[in-house]
Amino acid sequence: MIHRLTIPSIAIGLLIAPAALAQMSHPNSGLAAATASKDALGQQEANFVKEATAGGMAEIELSKIAEKTENPEVKRFAERMVHDHTAANTELAGIATGLNVETPKTLDDDHQRIRDRLRNMHGKDFDRQYMQIMVEDHDQAVKLFRQEVSSGHDPKLKQFAQNTLPTIEQHQKMALDLSRRLSETAAR
Repeated sequence: MIHRLTIPSIAIGLLIAPAALAQMSHPNSGLAAATASKDALGQQEANFVKEATAGGMAEIELSKIAEKTENPEVKRFAERMVHDHTAANTELAGIATGLNVETPKTLDDDHQRIRDRLRNMHGKDFDRQYMQIMVEDHDQAVKLFRQEVSSGHDPKLKQFAQNTLPTIEQHQKMALDLSRRLSETAAR
């Protein structure tokens, strides 16, 4: 014989049991959410490393081609790009290695096409085209580095971006000034 209070207790137990079992079947749901958040953080940082490295590699490769120019200003600019971007990419590669983030080893398709096109150009046409590419690439780099400074999560990458940004902004200004002077000269 079942006592009258036992039946309601069993009924309540049956109603509560599925919720309790659901929590028990996913005991790490909070851990899974934290892991997913960490993966998302890692992806943002990996994207910064990838784009910054690729941009730096492009600056180096294209500027090595530009060292052939007869224009002393373009030549000095190209030499500076090779020097500064080599140093920045070396530093970034060290940080990326410590974070287990892979860096690109070759130019992206767009920059390979640009490199191939520049190799076949000469003289003032080459100088103007190279400088226009430098303006565009540095505009993208400044935007990328500013984004990392403002919303980056990894302290080492954020510090790298903050320390490197003034140099990239200086490159941007130099590229724009030199590009304008070359365009003005060509218009005369």
